[in-house]
Amino acid sequence: MTFAKRLEPSGREDDLADGPAFASRLVPYSRELAFEQLAKVPAELQQRVLLFDIWTNNHDRFLTEKGGNVNLLLDQHDELVVIDHNLAFDDTPGDFARHVFSHQREKLKDLEVQARYQTLMETALEEWDDIIDLIPEEWRFVDPVEQTLPIIPDPDTLLYYLQRLREASFWSAP
Repeated sequence: MTFAKRLEPSGREDDLADGPAFASRLVPYSRELAFEQLAKVPAELQQRVLLFDIWTNNHDRFLTEKGGNVNLLLDQHDELVVIDHNLAFDDTPGDFARHVFSHQREKLKDLEVQARYQTLMETALEEWDDIIDLIPEEWRFVDPVEQTLPIIPDPDTLLYYLQRLREASFWSAP
């Protein structure tokens, strides 16, 4: 699984929209995942994408036979590329019943599956300080030049939010 922002094959920097492009890279010959291609995505990877989106409250990934806003690409080798996390940590309650992989929600209620994923997520949280330190200082502000308006939510709030995985309600939500 790759987390990336999509660039056109030209590789030109101006193909990116305005704003920070953290961890972006060119994914040549990528194409949007179509409804008919969902079976190409392994079930465990579907679970991981769904769980990550629930964990970060990124409720902007839906697809039906009539279309949608899937924010998933397939690269030239049919590997999944996850893009567009602009709604992560949104304070609006997420509607994951419409998520492209919502059919995997029942699997996430299995205690063995929960334990496995919780271990992975806890491992990520152990690296929180190092991860936050990687963020350039100017990205911590709405006004990167003056640096007077810190981003909201701040890293401490984000960490608190991610620690919800330790609550039973996180795993039992519909």
